[in-house]
Amino acid sequence: MSHGTSHVSNPTSFLSRFPVLRILLPFVLGVVLSRYGVPGWLSLILASLGVLGYVALLALSRSPDRRYAMRPLFVVPVFLVALSLGLATERLHRPTPLDVSSLNGRELTVRVNDVTYSDFSMSIDASFCGQPHGVSHLLLTTRGCDYTLRAGDVLSIPGCIEEVTNNGNPDEIDYRQYLADKGIVYCEHIDVREIRKTGHTHHLASHMSDIRRQLQSLIFASKLSPPVQNFVVALIVGNKRFLDDSTRESFSQAGVAHVLALSGLHMGIITLLLWWLLLPLDYCGHRKLRLVVTLVAVMAFVWFTGASPSVVRAAIMVAFSFAGLMFFRRNHPLNALFVAILLILFFMPQSLWSVGFQLSVVTVSAILLLVPSFATLRSRLLAYVVGTVVTSAVCMMTTMALTAYYFHSISLLSVIANLLLLPLLPVFMVLAAVFVVLCAFGLEWSLVNTLLTWCHSIFTQITQWLAGLSFSHVDNIYVTAFAVWAYFVLLLLVWLWIGRRKRRAGLLALAVLLVMIAHSWWVSASTPRSGLVLFNTYNATPIMRFDNHHARLWIPDNDDYDLTAFKRQHVGFLAHYGITSLEMEDHPTATLDHGCVHLGEYVIVTRRFRKHVDKLQEFLGTKGVKQIVLSGDIYYKDLARLTGELDSVGLPYHSMKRDGAIAEYK
Repeated sequence: MSHGTSHVSNPTSFLSRFPVLRILLPFVLGVVLSRYGVPGWLSLILASLGVLGYVALLALSRSPDRRYAMRPLFVVPVFLVALSLGLATERLHRPTPLDVSSLNGRELTVRVNDVTYSDFSMSIDASFCGQPHGVSHLLLTTRGCDYTLRAGDVLSIPGCIEEVTNNGNPDEIDYRQYLADKGIVYCEHIDVREIRKTGHTHHLASHMSDIRRQLQSLIFASKLSPPVQNFVVALIVGNKRFLDDSTRESFSQAGVAHVLALSGLHMGIITLLLWWLLLPLDYCGHRKLRLVVTLVAVMAFVWFTGASPSVVRAAIMVAFSFAGLMFFRRNHPLNALFVAILLILFFMPQSLWSVGFQLSVVTVSAILLLVPSFATLRSRLLAYVVGTVVTSAVCMMTTMALTAYYFHSISLLSVIANLLLLPLLPVFMVLAAVFVVLCAFGLEWSLVNTLLTWCHSIFTQITQWLAGLSFSHVDNIYVTAFAVWAYFVLLLLVWLWIGRRKRRAGLLALAVLLVMIAHSWWVSASTPRSGLVLFNTYNATPIMRFDNHHARLWIPDNDDYDLTAFKRQHVGFLAHYGITSLEMEDHPTATLDHGCVHLGEYVIVTRRFRKHVDKLQEFLGTKGVKQIVLSGDIYYKDLARLTGELDSVGLPYHSMKRDGAIAEYK
């Protein structure tokens, strides 16, 4: 054997088998560091060091021997360049701020990107017309609805915008950052009668939105029952807004919430359906044309459904698989997954903090890494059962920490639910696709409607039965971000210990487990078990007293307050403080007088207050009142009047809209 070939190695390391990780990991690190305040100029320094280091290594490794010896060092400049790219990408995708003072007080022109309807209001994602690309969006909420509005409409509205802020309630999600990740930094609340439509702009996104809207109208005009219609819209059009809360909750508690959201599972079914439909092209000798047509149809479906990160990731993996077939190259699914993640984060780095993206990546990675192939089993039924059970168990174990962190609940019967429902999902999607095509041509077939209704009833009955079992799920779970990271480190160490029989990994796993137990004990021991909280909401003034797992809620200014919605919105708070029982009742020591609540040292001004500041001066100093609190449900115009009057006479006050909720713990 020659000297030149004696150095050929057999790459067995994880990074050697998946080289995309050498770029993806530092890129993700750069996105995270930029998110948490690392200055932008650092990316230029790192990029320069990376390029100079790579050139220097090339100059020092002219001979094959030296190049082989210095090969591990080339990872360093690649790491620096990828890190700098992550830093720069996150900064470039941040929405550009506006000069609010120059916009308020005059007519503004905005373009509608998306419209969401509630019972008596609308939420509109709008872009400012005449501003450069990438500028911050506006969340326009209204009193009243205009059902003629659609994506692409140009509106004229009075300028009264302000920056989005959090409500400041304990343990609430970072709503401001959630909207900022969607490009929305500003908000405005107006009456729908103040909106004036002045035109319409046509672009690809608006065309796709119009098609989705027309298709939804055809589906809702069909003879299917409304629950089945909503299910078809969710799985084919990708719009889950019409699903009722009970359906969402039952699917979530049964551990099959992923069925309701378009993801890689649905994309795989659609790809296989298209692949089978185009089978005649193979017999005509046009296999590559079959691949291209299928891929184009898949990409069109991605654009049609709104290009969510989970669908985009699945489409990119399909594209890489098809490319390997077209060019006769072998490809590993994990490499395709890592490339998909890299591309998604390059164009949408904010997806890294999306719970859907995190669950999708963790789930698919776990399946590709941990789930073996069962193709050797002779029985297809046995292979399906074993494969589904193992896959569901792996997915449940790997996503358990994330679901507990974000949703404060864990499903325990997801394995059984997947085993029962997944065989029916392709059948439903094929029938739904046929139904949608018939609707597009103005036709209906009673047999298809009957089969869809039958499939939907089975879905509903199974999920409701499983969700109704007392041991189907565990609620009221509170875990910290540290516990989530420790859990994934523990899983990694256990995998290394089992797969490679490394005793050191097993000892480290035991140490991490002990740290997790100690951390959980410390969080539980340091959490107060009683207190008083004045919540900040836009439609009421919830006042809660809690003590030893039991809480009482009083709503002095809203007789129709939805307790279920409150529980859903504040599930993190309830889980953190171990509140398992919540009931509505009047506060025994508080009174409502002229729209003001007297509660200990506070006088809480609600939206029912119609007096002026002199009335507040009377309250202040009586009955031990020391502080004026302006409720978060006071209308904007009334709040501006009250704050102006209080500032003019020099009375101190706490505005919930500005300063957040008030919480006292014991």
